[in-house]
Amino acid sequence: MDPQTGRFVSEDPFGGDPNGPVSLHRYLYANQSPLMLIDPTGEMSIGQMQMALVSIGILSRMAVPRFASVVNRVNPTSLMQGIRNTHVYIGVRDGMPVYVGIAKDVGLRAAQHGARFRLERLTSQPLFRRQARAVEQLIIERNPHFENKINSIAKSRDWYDDAKRWAELWFYNNKADWPL
Repeated sequence: MDPQTGRFVSEDPFGGDPNGPVSLHRYLYANQSPLMLIDPTGEMSIGQMQMALVSIGILSRMAVPRFASVVNRVNPTSLMQGIRNTHVYIGVRDGMPVYVGIAKDVGLRAAQHGARFRLERLTSQPLFRRQARAVEQLIIERNPHFENKINSIAKSRDWYDDAKRWAELWFYNNKADWPL
């Protein structure tokens, strides 16, 4: 728009909405309602932006129960036995991760490892033991160079696949990508 003449000098960049015929006119401002609407971007009016945000809010509230059902499928009760009292730690030597383990008391476990490596707690909150084993197993599988001699969970266990899926979700939700 040319502010001196008040005339539009180019077509609206928005192609319009086939369900709203007035929006198809390439030289109309704010759906031909300049007193009621403003269109700062040339793409949609403030009212349309508000409607879009309300729609996003409604859709997100609808998605939460669906997401919860997915989480329940990958957070089976088989992984939630006992109490949350187990942490996952990483053994670090010369600045490089070389080992993964689980422990109720990481400080005590560090003393047991001695000078082999320095322990860094990976989990900020304790997990159920099987959940901790799931995280440990995923790290073992993705780091074949680690010094771990045995798997945390045998592949023959009926909850092995659930444990791997849960661990992947745990890493995603906790933004933990190291040492994967």
